Amino acid sequence: MKTIYRIIAPILSIAIFPVLYFLPLIRAMVSSGLLGALTGNTSGTKTNLLTSTLGLGEYTSIKDIVKLSQGDTSSLQAWKSVFDNLGDDFKNKLTKDYAVDKFLIAALVFFVLLVLLVLVFTVLSAVMSKHIVPLCLSAAAFVSALIMNACFNGFAKPFVSGAINLSTILGNKAGDNAVLGALLGNAVTVDYLQLSVAYSVTLFILVVIMILTVCALVEEKLSK
Repeated sequence: MKTIYRIIAPILSIAIFPVLYFLPLIRAMVSSGLLGALTGNTSGTKTNLLTSTLGLGEYTSIKDIVKLSQGDTSSLQAWKSVFDNLGDDFKNKLTKDYAVDKFLIAALVFFVLLVLLVLVFTVLSAVMSKHIVPLCLSAAAFVSALIMNACFNGFAKPFVSGAINLSTILGNKAGDNAVLGALLGNAVTVDYLQLSVAYSVTLFILVVIMILTVCALVEEKLSK
C-alpha cells in the first residue's frame, strides 16, 4: 500500500494543476426577457445573452485569462469590451458600497494557498513514510478550496441579486452607453456567476486523495 500510495497520490495531486489551468473555472449566465421579446422569443424563456446576443462564452478558464493578459482577445473580447466601458462611479461602488474587491482578493489568496498546499503535498506524499502530514495538507487544501468558493460567491452576490445591474455598471459613462444603461436597467440580469468545472473536479480529486491518505494512515497504524 505504501508503494502504491507514493505513486498514485502524487499523480492525482499533479493532475489538479492542468485541471485548474485548462478546464473552465468560472461560469456565468446573463439573460434578458426584454431581448427575448424583441427577438421573437415569446415562449416565456429568457434569451441567453452570453451565447446568442453578445457572443460571450459562458465558461472562462485561467488559460483564457492568461491569453487575455498577453493581448490575445480571441476568446474574451466581449468581456474586455465590458470592462473598457465601466463607469467611474461603478468602479467606486465596487470597492466602497459592495466591497467586492475584498471578496475577489480573498478568493485569489485562497486559490494561491490551494495551489501551494497541493504542490507541497505532491512532494511530501512521494517521499514521506508517515502519512499524517500529507493528510493534513490535503485537508487544508480542501478547506482552502471551500473558502475560495465562499469568497467568490461573496464577490458574485451583488451581481446575481441585481444590486449591481447594467445601469449601475455603465454609470456616468457619457454617450450611448449611459442611455442604454438607463433604458435597460434591471431588464438584463445575471442568472449566475460561480466557480465551474475546474473547481468541482479539484474538490473531487482532493476527496479521493484524502480517502487514500486515510487508508494509508490506518495501514501505517495497524502495522506497528
